[in-house]
This record gives sequence, C-alpha cells and structure tokens, in this order.
Amino acid sequence: MRLVFYINGMHGGGAERVMATVTNALTKRGHDILLVLTESTEDSVYYLNPLIKIVKLSEYLPPCPTTPLAKLFWWRKRSKAILNAAENFNADKAVSFTTPENIKVLLSLANSHIPVIVSEHTNIVRSGKQSLYLRIFRNILYKRAELVTVLTRHDMLLWNKRFDNVIHLPNPVPYPKVIVPAKDKEQVVLAVGNVTIWHTKGFDLLLQSWGKLYRDFPDWKLLIAGKYTSETIQELSQYYNDCQNYEFLGFCHNIDEIMAKSAVFCLSSRQEGLPMALLEAMSYGCACVAFDCPTGPSEIINHGVSGLLAKPEDVKDLTRNLRYVMSHKESQKCYSKNAMTIMDKYNETRVIDLWEEFLKE
Repeated sequence: MRLVFYINGMHGGGAERVMATVTNALTKRGHDILLVLTESTEDSVYYLNPLIKIVKLSEYLPPCPTTPLAKLFWWRKRSKAILNAAENFNADKAVSFTTPENIKVLLSLANSHIPVIVSEHTNIVRSGKQSLYLRIFRNILYKRAELVTVLTRHDMLLWNKRFDNVIHLPNPVPYPKVIVPAKDKEQVVLAVGNVTIWHTKGFDLLLQSWGKLYRDFPDWKLLIAGKYTSETIQELSQYYNDCQNYEFLGFCHNIDEIMAKSAVFCLSSRQEGLPMALLEAMSYGCACVAFDCPTGPSEIINHGVSGLLAKPEDVKDLTRNLRYVMSHKESQKCYSKNAMTIMDKYNETRVIDLWEEFLKE
C-alpha cells in the first residue's frame, strides 16, 4: 500500500515520536511511505527508515506573508502543495497527525479520490480549548474523514457523540532495547517532556514537589529531559530557585538509556492524550508516579499495582506519592516489575497490526 503521512515537523514530541514508530514499522512491513512535513525544514530528531521518502513543503514555498490577502493566496499554494504531494506519490490513503494538520489535509484533499485518516493526539477536553477556528473546521471536516483515531477509550466514547467514524487506536510502544534490574537502577526521578510548554507538562508543580523532597533524599537526583530555551528556564526559575540536586538535560537522543537506569519516573502533566513518555518509562521498568490528569494515566497505571496516581495538580499528593516510592525499595521493585506488563497491551507489533487492519478496511 502507498501511504502518505502528514505532520508539522519531526523536531521532538509525543506525536512525532509516534509518527516515527508507525512509519518505520509500516515501511518494514513492505508499505511505501511518503512523509510530508508541512512547515518544518529541520531534519527529524528521531530515526527514520532510509526507505521513507520525505518532502519538506517549506523548501518549495516562500515564507508566509503578513497581509490578509497575500496570506490567503499563500494558504492556497500550500493547500495545492499538500494535494500534489499525495497525487504525485499515487497515494492509496493519507494519514495526518494533530488537529491543525488534520484540518489542512482534509481541506486540501477534499476533492481528491484519496481517503484521509486523521489522528488526534490530545484529549477531547484539551482540544476543546483550541481556537474557535480549529473547533469549527474540525466539527465540519472530521465528518468527511474516512476514520478519526483517538488515543483512549475515554475519548472514543466522548468523540462518538459527535462523529460516527471514530476508533480507538493507542500509541505503539517499541520494545525496550535493554532492561536494567530494579536493584541496579540509579536513584533518579526522571521526567520527560517539552519544557517549552512547561505549564501543560506541569514542570512547575514537579519542581515545587521536589523542593519538599530533596533535603530528605540527598542521594537522589531529579532529571528533566526535553527541549527548552533560555526564556523557558527564566520562566521556571521561580519554582526551582530553592531546589538542589536537579538538572535540565535538554533533548536527549539516548532517552531510552536514561529511562532504563532511572528508578522512578514522574508524569506531572496538567493535560495529556496518551502519554508516550509514561508508556515507555513503564516498558523500561521505572516505578511510575503520575497525576491522574485528563487523559491517559488512569488507563495505563493500575494504582498501587503498576505505579501510583496522584490527585490532579495536587503538589502535596504528588510529593506524598513520590516520597513513598523513593522510600520503599520493595514497593519500588514491585511497581517496576508490574509496569513492564504494559507491553502486553501497547507493544508495537499489536498496535501496528491494528493500523494495518484499519488502513486495509
């Protein structure tokens, strides 16, 4: 099957990570894949199979103008470029990731013969806070999609009230490259996410919690992995000025190695879709503590069995749960062992089988 995938760029993030995993797996299974980056000119930070063809539309389009009329003509050129990419590739089907891209692709391919599958990578509560423009176009255009994929069963039930073409298709988790036994893990609390959107990822809440913990755990360290800017660090400084034993790592190409060594993983997000970082951390046997935010953590973690869930945005409860898992070695080992059973449900082979099934249908 000839498949064209659309995404803004491959510069780091959960949706981009999933895009790399899905396109690599489908390529390995013999499908011809074209990956279209609609805005970014940067190379992918994630490994992509050399057989995947890549088109960066921004290399063929001038910068977006500022005047309304000129911007309208530019949008039409971009729409034509999106369509041409699929038609020149003779695509059997098109797949787009994230709401803004979904709208661009549905509009651009509206009069073509190519069926479009759109994938949502956030929860319905958070997507309901998007701009009025996005919500209006989504409500109109998603009905034209062949399929709308959502990450959790919770969201599928809510989306089915609006559309009749919604399916549950979770994120695929690649098999761990190496497993470090719980007894050999380092005394590290790891957090992973785009630090430039620290409010969504709740890193301010995590730092407040760490400020209550580090004195009692001088041998432990907090590591926050994810891209950031100097402005980001300045904004967050009010929350970590009183902390010690922490480090911002920036974007890490070896995040799997860091996860494998870390004893504890913390997801402090205010909102999520189906958190890829949490899934991967569990696959590597981290003892995980997460806010029970909308959505994802409660579908992934069995509280008290495969990890711990804290009340959403409750720093005191997050601190209590982190303190417990850092203090109790046996519970830490138990959560670590049980966390790895997440692969029974979310392993790459099983989820890519679902992708193939839906694509063929």
